[in-house]
Amino acid sequence: DEGDNLKSLVNERKMILINPHYSDRSYYTDQLYSFARTNLGKVGMELSTFYKDQEATVDRFTELSGYGIIQIYSHGWAWPKQENITDVYLLTGETANEATSKKYWDELKKGNIPVMKVAGPNKYLVSEKFIADHNDFSNDTILFFGGFCYSFLGDWPDIIDEFADGAYVGYDWS
Repeated sequence: DEGDNLKSLVNERKMILINPHYSDRSYYTDQLYSFARTNLGKVGMELSTFYKDQEATVDRFTELSGYGIIQIYSHGWAWPKQENITDVYLLTGETANEATSKKYWDELKKGNIPVMKVAGPNKYLVSEKFIADHNDFSNDTILFFGGFCYSFLGDWPDIIDEFADGAYVGYDWS
């Protein structure tokens, strides 16, 4: 059997998939989900957590520790503009609200959680620094897939410095 020779490079046996815009791209996400559910078992892993649309809250991005594979499929926002990128922010599925703004007020003030109007109500975005500051990856070997626009620009590739070991994959284009 072909699966007998497959090996896992990560030390945690769980995968998390987060798609804050599932309702826009469910066709593609469903393929990712199906592939992971079918094939991860061949290396003793499982897709244990899947958050979509409004389930992909700011808090969910503070709960990434302990996963061997982290896959985020979302939109990215280049700052200050795509011709001169210094930072990249990841769109969450959470509409801006008083409780979350109060909880993360310091992060909002520091610019680690911008709020922007995205085809409807204001939504939160998060930075690589926010994710790194709110998760302990120091004991984890991780495969982190940043499936969002500009996800290999700004400080996103540097998130691997937080891992015990592992890799980060992203895009340098929109």
